[in-house]
Amino acid sequence: MTIGVYAFNGTSGHWKDVELTKDCGVVPYLFHKEYGYRSVMVTTRNDQETYPSLAEKVLGMQIDYLTESNDFRKSQMEYLEEEYAKIDVLILRGPYSTYFDFLNLYRQLRPDGKVYIALDANSYWMDRIDWQAEDFQAFLSQCDVIATSSRVMQRYLSAKWPFKIEYIPNGFYNFEDVDLQVDFTKKTNTILTVGRIGTEQKNNQLLLESFAAVADKLPTWNVKLVGAIQPEFKSYMQQYFTKFPDLKGRVVFTGEIKHKSELMREYQQAKIFTLTSRLEGGTPNVIAESLFGGCYQVLTNFDAAAEATAGGKCGVVIQNQIDFERQLVAICSDQQRLLNGQKTAFKLAKENYDFSKIIQRLHYLLFGGKAE
Repeated sequence: MTIGVYAFNGTSGHWKDVELTKDCGVVPYLFHKEYGYRSVMVTTRNDQETYPSLAEKVLGMQIDYLTESNDFRKSQMEYLEEEYAKIDVLILRGPYSTYFDFLNLYRQLRPDGKVYIALDANSYWMDRIDWQAEDFQAFLSQCDVIATSSRVMQRYLSAKWPFKIEYIPNGFYNFEDVDLQVDFTKKTNTILTVGRIGTEQKNNQLLLESFAAVADKLPTWNVKLVGAIQPEFKSYMQQYFTKFPDLKGRVVFTGEIKHKSELMREYQQAKIFTLTSRLEGGTPNVIAESLFGGCYQVLTNFDAAAEATAGGKCGVVIQNQIDFERQLVAICSDQQRLLNGQKTAFKLAKENYDFSKIIQRLHYLLFGGKAE
């Protein structure tokens, strides 16, 4: 009998196509690819959402649609009541209260089933949870594997909660068979960031203002921002180039790059990757990608930043704009430091952020090395 691995979304009930190739979808996909399990993403239906990744990337994975309803939680419960016999492994994301009754029902129907919850945790969110609440403790006690993608959060929650917290990194999977060998001699003097450009969370203004302050000291360096640009950010961009007209050719907005092979080339060509986020949930996807691209890391102090820099061996954690400006000048002026850090970043990626290795460990945690 084929083991069934089913992933549910507790925030909206809906999975987007882009999530099929992020850790939300990569984990069930690799259970299918590596172990032959039937892997299913269960989602609400949205006429605007199609799933080209099913045919192009995550071949063999399935999408199941919930019955149409204004209450996705009710639809998930109905789905569970009908399909529970097929759901041998239940994957949940985030310790949302919307899962509480859902998991209670699953445990009643499938006491033999396996449950994996990826906390997607950051300290701000986890500190707001009343972990001593009876319903929350009952929820976590029904999970076989509780994991976070950050070692800092693993240690923090292990000390705080009366549950075993595992470390399951948010890794990189090479869907497009890109050549991951990095030619460090061909890297350019580029400071790269990737994400949703212009959101409050990503705080791209910090990068742009800091670079403008030191651009004269770094005349051969450029900044590249890759990602969909938020409409409200475009007025800031206009003001920025009005204020700093000399930077028009040195600060480049590429827009979104959908093909992973093209995106990996951006990482492989850049010397520095920076993420100036105010907050991140766990370890962002771009960390593993940029490490595999051999990028020196310059990161703000979110929970997973220290481990992404290997404690300073392949990057730095900055505290504020003044520190960012100082670090940029020091790092960009020291090619040997950059090269050593880039090589360490690539080594760290292969050792810690390879999803093919990560899925093996998760499988062991769930099944003890083999599935019954």
